[in-house]
Amino acid sequence: MAGGKEFKSHKGILATRSPYFKTMLESNLEEAKNNRAKIDDIELDVFEAFLRYIYTDLIDDMDQYAADLLVVADKVSLYYIFEYKKNT
Repeated sequence: MAGGKEFKSHKGILATRSPYFKTMLESNLEEAKNNRAKIDDIELDVFEAFLRYIYTDLIDDMDQYAADLLVVADKVSLYYIFEYKKNT
C-alpha cells in the first residue's frame, strides 16, 4: 500500500529486486505474515512509476520522476536504478 492505494504485486519479484522488500517479506515481520507492505512516505504517482520500474526496468517519464525515484530507490536499497539514471 502506498499513497492510500493498495497495489497487487508479486512477493517474489519485490524480494528479488530489492533487499528491503526481501527482508520485509521473508521475515517474521508483520508485513510477511500479512503479505502486505505499507509505505507511507511515497506519493501515489511516484510509487506507480517505481512499481512499473520494478516489473519492466522502464521509467516512462524520467524527467518528471527522477529525483523522487532516486529517493525511493535509496529507501528500498534498489541501487541499480541509479545506473539507469546515469545512462539516460
